[in-house]
Amino acid sequence: MMALFFTAFPSEADNYIKEVEEYERTEEERKNEHYKEMKKYVYSLSKEELRQELINYIIESEENQHYW
Repeated sequence: MMALFFTAFPSEADNYIKEVEEYERTEEERKNEHYKEMKKYVYSLSKEELRQELINYIIESEENQHYW
């Protein structure tokens, strides 16, 4: 169905491709920004806080595995 539409309206195919590429770029930028923020947060923690966060993460991960 999409192929038929894009065959009838080739400029719409170009627009669609541009929209998809823009979405992918935006998503990549968002992921990079999220990574930077997480890294900044982790570096701000003390050694004891890091240990506690790790323990919490492990416990949470174990609990989540039981739901699958």
